[in-house]
Amino acid sequence: MCMCSINPDYEPEIYQVKHYRGTQIDCYFTNGDVRRYDIASAIARGGVFSPLADISILKASLTVYNGCLAFDLKGTRDPFEIIDFCSDTVYEKGVSVVGQNLDAA
Repeated sequence: MCMCSINPDYEPEIYQVKHYRGTQIDCYFTNGDVRRYDIASAIARGGVFSPLADISILKASLTVYNGCLAFDLKGTRDPFEIIDFCSDTVYEKGVSVVGQNLDAA
């Protein structure tokens, strides 16, 4: 688990994720915060992120793994095959959407 640079005493942990729209993911944290994180820039880099450009693959593989936003492309929970985004990065770079309508439009 990564240490959060916002508050070194708090390690943000994701316990639930939900596709919002496009490449935006709502990530629910154990402190009650919900952050909307957009993975578009990662997809634009290509490489291992390329399959996530297909929204149906993105939705089907979206999961939480070890408290992080993750994509299990093969559905095996194999840690060597999972693409994950560190929870502190999602927390810092995601936009807080607490109190907003979280249903995809």
